[in-house]
Amino acid sequence: DNTEIEDSSFMTLLNTDIEQIKQRFIISQTSQSLRFKARDPAAQMHTIEIIMHANGYPQSLAIETQLGQALAVEFSELSSRLLPDSHFEFTVPPGIEIQ
Repeated sequence: DNTEIEDSSFMTLLNTDIEQIKQRFIISQTSQSLRFKARDPAAQMHTIEIIMHANGYPQSLAIETQLGQALAVEFSELSSRLLPDSHFEFTVPPGIEIQ
């Protein structure tokens, strides 16, 4: 259901509209972390915390739901190495029409 996705607290964080994010979350920050706490106690996602490594890349992501369930993701071996343009080349197969 798209309505559920659009209303999801986590999906709000992917939005670039900072005002919408501020409406839904209390944001706290340290030198290496961002913490988002839902303003609505009934929100599906209670807290979301992003820890940054000193190199500027995300180190971990932790999500806690209103029911107390938790998800923790650790990131490793991240790189800013750019992929070559050839990685994104697409050849239309014979007989296929793109509109």
